[in-house]
Amino acid sequence: MEKVEKVENHGLEQLLIDDEEFMKKIEICKSLLGIDEDYSDYENENGIGIEQDQDAWVEHSWNSCELKLFNRENFGGTQTRIMRRKKRITRSRKKYSLQSRGSCCWEIYSRGKHWKTVRPNMEINSLRKSLKTPFYVERKIC
Repeated sequence: MEKVEKVENHGLEQLLIDDEEFMKKIEICKSLLGIDEDYSDYENENGIGIEQDQDAWVEHSWNSCELKLFNRENFGGTQTRIMRRKKRITRSRKKYSLQSRGSCCWEIYSRGKHWKTVRPNMEINSLRKSLKTPFYVERKIC
């Protein structure tokens, strides 16, 4: 009865997130699939991957936008590519440089506060302040 009330009050996804055994299974599946923490496109805003599929043609058309974040200055090290409209990164290394491609702007929020607005085709090879997790990125029309 407790779980039914929780689903009614908070929704199914919150029940699953609060279930430690279920979350352990999610982590095992991620490790078996080779999904690393920097490139977690399988996670949605709730962190467990329940969402509608997206059309690959629409997401990767000639008019697409992307944001690349790097864990070293001068676009070096591990790269995190973001092409979705919204993306939450919960665990990863700090980011020290970034590149945007396409005609979109990106709003970046770090630890609950607005961190930076990234303009179209912008490159920053050395961020004055590194971008720390958790952070949230949202694509906007400029």
